[in-house]
Amino acid sequence: MSHTIRVLYGTETGNAEDCANDLGDLLQEAGYVCEVNDMDDFDPPQMLGEKVVLIVTSTFGNGDAPVNAETLKEWLESGGHDLAGLSFGVCGLGDTTYPRFAQCGKDFDRLLEENGARRVIDRHDCDVDYEDLFETFCQTAKDWLSVHGAAYRSSEGGTVDASAQGAPAASQVPERAGQEPKPGLLGSLSTKVKGWFGQESTATSAQPLRVGTRDNPVEAVVTERVRLNGEGSDKETMHYALRFAPQDVAFLPGDSFAVFAPNPQSEVRRVLELGGWSGEERVSASEGDRVLSDWLTDHLDLQQVTPALLELLTEGTRGPGANMLEQGKEVTRSYLTDRHLVDLLQEHEGFRIEPATLVKSLKKLKPRLYSVANSPLCTPGEVHFLVETLRYTQHGRDRLGVASTWLCDHREVGQAVRMYRVPGAHFYLPEDGTTPVIMIGPGTGLAPFRGFLQHRDARGDTGSSWLFFGHQHAACDYLYEQELKAWEASGRLTQVSLAWSRDQEEKVYVQHRMLENAEALWSWMQDGAHVYVCGDRHRMAPEVRAAFVQIAVNQGQQTPEEAEAYVAELESRGRYHVDAY
Repeated sequence: MSHTIRVLYGTETGNAEDCANDLGDLLQEAGYVCEVNDMDDFDPPQMLGEKVVLIVTSTFGNGDAPVNAETLKEWLESGGHDLAGLSFGVCGLGDTTYPRFAQCGKDFDRLLEENGARRVIDRHDCDVDYEDLFETFCQTAKDWLSVHGAAYRSSEGGTVDASAQGAPAASQVPERAGQEPKPGLLGSLSTKVKGWFGQESTATSAQPLRVGTRDNPVEAVVTERVRLNGEGSDKETMHYALRFAPQDVAFLPGDSFAVFAPNPQSEVRRVLELGGWSGEERVSASEGDRVLSDWLTDHLDLQQVTPALLELLTEGTRGPGANMLEQGKEVTRSYLTDRHLVDLLQEHEGFRIEPATLVKSLKKLKPRLYSVANSPLCTPGEVHFLVETLRYTQHGRDRLGVASTWLCDHREVGQAVRMYRVPGAHFYLPEDGTTPVIMIGPGTGLAPFRGFLQHRDARGDTGSSWLFFGHQHAACDYLYEQELKAWEASGRLTQVSLAWSRDQEEKVYVQHRMLENAEALWSWMQDGAHVYVCGDRHRMAPEVRAAFVQIAVNQGQQTPEEAEAYVAELESRGRYHVDAY
């Protein structure tokens, strides 16, 4: 019988994994026997012998489970498992931009209870800025264990006190607001896609790992790289074509790929310089043993700094950090939001920190996600990306996007890029090719819609297509201009509405074009059109949604409350799709 606290994580890009490891470290430091596992590495029937399981899982897209969480979730969904001896708690990571916010965490929480397990820590639903609420989840788990977890302390043996099974649950943490919609209309397509990629999630000696997954990334070779902006543009938007070799990776428009890229060498050198380190110092950690320069280049995030590291840097130094910490979490997080590690080191002269402490205090370097910008039906064996190269100045220092500048400055034709597919079942085209689609994607949000149009063309779909695209200047920022004009001329694109924000005194965005075309848009919606929105989650996506609500008020003669309910119903029925970042 297990006397180990089991922490299981479901993740696509690594956030839930980081959280689970942080939780595991916290419990181990408190003296508990704890093991952290990827759900893919956990045999579901093993759940029958567990006593305490804590789950940390992200939600992918509009309510889907991460690929590595599917097998365990399906096992629980099959039902009939006697988990009466199991105590559990679930923390779900999500994004309130999506109507089925943190849905995978909600599903695990419900399924465990339906199979007889006892919830002893109320579910926590965390938004994109998850740190504070996740910290509360960790503390709540620790508090419960301090009363009921004696059997799991490393210095003690025995079994779980039976009274723990009847112990009161930890105090409830209010759930973040979120819809509980009906299943979307893309379920059958999602099932098909799963079939194309195989149902198994673990490998045996007779069953090799699938290629192009998180556990088995693939290398693709750059075959084309073109800057799409014309002369006079302030932007550096690149088109990349990459060919899979030697094995192909199946994907669909609407999917993304997670690209592995190293930190800029200029940033690594500056960290070493400020710390007075040579880079040859060896550091051992749970993830391996390597020299400091390797940790900083390939494994650690130099752009996200935690309050814990700030606290270490302020010891015995002069700098703003101590004052920020004294003012509380909100002020501290605001201060850290736009500061990289280099900024903090520069602002805290005289800091003293050992390389091993630095390595332990930094988050893992995560791959960057890029939407697929092509259809494999048109360009088999290739994947295309549309990437804005990020270069800017802040706090008196030049900043570089990790993956975007690495691709632009360090990957030439013939060089390889390591990546894995991240499925986007919530963002796929309708199976019925006669369905009208409305695509709204300013800037690099255009990427999936280029793939959509190629795919609809190759399938011979007859449904109408309306694209809303915007950028700064028509003369130099009309991305894929010739392709879009050709689709418009052929009728593949029924209508194109363009918004050039800097070509007139008053800025014009895609949501303004939507309101100008309100009557026609309402007619398309009445004809069953699906809406796809891709791009900025902070302003564009909410304002586009607000525009649809306003259109329902003005054209549908609805009250604001009825219009809000109308758009929410579109979301729940799988007719309103968002891919925001």
